[in-house]
Amino acid sequence: MKAGASDGTITDFGAVRLVTFKDPDGTEGEVARWTDSRRVLGFEERKRELWSG
Repeated sequence: MKAGASDGTITDFGAVRLVTFKDPDGTEGEVARWTDSRRVLGFEERKRELWSG
């Protein structure tokens, strides 16, 4: 983070959790992970949280 990277944001869509982040060069990236849930949350239902660590 001292070099300018973000610590990321986790968005929970139910069946998928999405982690978005920015590296020190400003390139944005994301990683998606399937969960055990079979239900995909709607845009309004999603849960967002900051990831720190």
